[in-house]
Amino acid sequence: MKPLTELIKLIPIRTLLVYFIIASLLIIAFKVPIKSAEPVTVGGTSGAASIEVLKPIPKVCNESQTKTQKCGTGLCASVLTITCINDSWVYEACPGNIYARKEVCNGVDDDCDGYADNNLEPQHCELTLGVCNGSYYKKCAGASGWQQCGDGDYNHLLYEPSERTCFDGYDNDCDGAVDYWDKDCVNRDSNR
Repeated sequence: MKPLTELIKLIPIRTLLVYFIIASLLIIAFKVPIKSAEPVTVGGTSGAASIEVLKPIPKVCNESQTKTQKCGTGLCASVLTITCINDSWVYEACPGNIYARKEVCNGVDDDCDGYADNNLEPQHCELTLGVCNGSYYKKCAGASGWQQCGDGDYNHLLYEPSERTCFDGYDNDCDGAVDYWDKDCVNRDSNR
């Protein structure tokens, strides 16, 4: 019988390389660790043959065992009961999720997504006519609700808290009256 080294010399290098690559891929593909399994050596004293045996994986839980866990955020904060079925913990939906509702400006996480006062429908400022044309929105102030818009919130270049420019063809104070149809312009001219 020929020694192994002589047999290997007879195999072309390309063939050996292909076998090596295939063997490596198989080792990588099937190398799956087994959780909680610990090797135990049986025998193995003073040169005797030893065998490695895996301990059985312990149960995760005992049948019908229960435990509780906090779940949910905001209005949905609750306590969840988890039950052991077939040696595994079974989680159900957080019972507090039934309290989820549309988010409103109140400083509370109404929709239970972990954030208070997000994804709100914007509220228009009080003045929506003239140069204010509905493009200005109130700001949410948490527990205080929606803030009323002040003169500084209307940042249009032509905005005036009371109509002063009475010749430009615009409703500058956003009250629906343009120039001389605005009481501010009429009153100012009658006081001259």
